[in-house]
Amino acid sequence: MKILQNISYLILPMLLLLTSCSQEQLDRLEPMPNAYGNVNSVVVVADEATIESPPGDTLMYYLGAAYPILPQPEPLFNIRVYSPLQVNARKERKQLRSYIIIADMSQKESAAAAMVSRDLGPENVRKALETKGFGTKIVKNRWADGQILVYVFGKDEATLLENVQKSFPGILQRINEHDSKQVMSTAYFQGENKLLQAEIFDSLGVKIKLPKKYQKAAFDKERNTYWLRYDYKEYIYNVLIHKEEYKDQNQFTRENLIAMRDTIGQLIATETPDSRMVINYTDLPLYVKGATVNGNFALEGKGIWEIENDFMGGPFVSYLIHNPNNDELVFVDGFLFGPGKKKRDAIQSLENIIKTTSF
Repeated sequence: MKILQNISYLILPMLLLLTSCSQEQLDRLEPMPNAYGNVNSVVVVADEATIESPPGDTLMYYLGAAYPILPQPEPLFNIRVYSPLQVNARKERKQLRSYIIIADMSQKESAAAAMVSRDLGPENVRKALETKGFGTKIVKNRWADGQILVYVFGKDEATLLENVQKSFPGILQRINEHDSKQVMSTAYFQGENKLLQAEIFDSLGVKIKLPKKYQKAAFDKERNTYWLRYDYKEYIYNVLIHKEEYKDQNQFTRENLIAMRDTIGQLIATETPDSRMVINYTDLPLYVKGATVNGNFALEGKGIWEIENDFMGGPFVSYLIHNPNNDELVFVDGFLFGPGKKKRDAIQSLENIIKTTSF
């Protein structure tokens, strides 16, 4: 009897503890699920009034802006919009990959403002509003593993608008970095082509991680140029790797990037006579800017390629990288062919592969 009595003393406090727990606390006792969903997809959590206000309208405009640069326009992100009530109504809505929670903290009856205060802590929110009038906070894995949540809030509508305008470039970068892990795991899910990687390193002194399915389409020894290719369903993924002598900083110009890519493009041709791959920078934009690849100075170019005297084209991304170890230039280019298909996610895969380049 005494043993049973002692057990009852243990069970009663446990029952009281469980009945006093919130549903969120009880959920945390369960194993955390894995976040799911596609890359370049964002859930915006906000009150309806905020979505229809200038801050919400500006955020939606930024998220839906055209991805640079594709033959047919595609948005930076695919967007879903939920109110806090809708997010809490269904468990699977809290298991997606990327969220932006936006709130006007001056709205006393705002469910989004209450959500921000609860999730970040009232004192943290108060300090942010008193110092700058707004705040932005990144939280990982709140409801599921592999998740990112960006909280964007302001003391009133005008300040919230200012926060959206100032913080969006950073938000874009953080979500893209978060997505790149998923992009890379998809690209390399079958492993790497280590034999081809070793051959390229022996020939050019360049290290690059290539997914298993990428194969050598051609190697021009005189031009120090590899053409790699992967045919996948409706897409053809291509990578060009070229090496040449570094002379001076003047090689890192828009004009030199165009000339180098057009010269290397002579390796790519169709059965049509006098066909070759070139950049179309007269009818369509060509974006060129400074960048780094694994800590090495580079020039980044994004635009549209086409085949002269034939009807083929698509997006490309190029990096002209300085190898400081032996004063060489390494040009790594990814170009995609997928007529009539959406290309945003595919060109991102190529860009992430190129960024594994090192020496």
